[in-house]
Amino acid sequence: MQSQNSLRMWVAIAGLLMSLAACTPSQTNTPPNTPPNTPPNRTTNSGELSPASQPQPASSSIQASSLSPSPSLNPSQKDAVQVVRNYYDAINRKDYQLAYQLWANQGEASHQSFNQFKQGFAKTDSIAVDIGEPGRIEGAAGSLYVEVPITITAKTINGSIQRFQGSYQLRRVNDVPGSTLNDRTWHLDSAKIAKINSAHLRR
Repeated sequence: MQSQNSLRMWVAIAGLLMSLAACTPSQTNTPPNTPPNTPPNRTTNSGELSPASQPQPASSSIQASSLSPSPSLNPSQKDAVQVVRNYYDAINRKDYQLAYQLWANQGEASHQSFNQFKQGFAKTDSIAVDIGEPGRIEGAAGSLYVEVPITITAKTINGSIQRFQGSYQLRRVNDVPGSTLNDRTWHLDSAKIAKINSAHLRR
């Protein structure tokens, strides 16, 4: 009789332990050092990473750049520097029409026709330009003039590097009655730029 009671007790204990084991939630092993909320890599049907997950390659071409204008420059000087920056940005985008229009008199100040101007960049792959601090704004005969120094590094389509140094003179009409917004906008008026060796770069 005692042995039967002992057997019933062990059976009851075993059943209780099995019930507790069934109610205990299982734990999932998480990889260590995984940041929270990190989205998984998305894959295409071919098993390759989607473009959104792929690292973006660095550009191999020389990009247009410029020195930041000094905080001491007045707004008109900064506008002149921006025109030079826009000029080379347009050339790097092959937008020669816009670049040509940044010369005074709708491009005539370049002393070239548009086709001649465009052909001048036929062997140019890309251009980087460092823009120096512009000079003082001078006035003469109802116009304003400012000189902007530059250093140019050009990469040709065959991979060779050429360097130039000099300056642009920009011109705009003074704020006089009858002048248009385009008249009062800085345009490239002339250039003094020469090819140089690396050893002759302005310090």
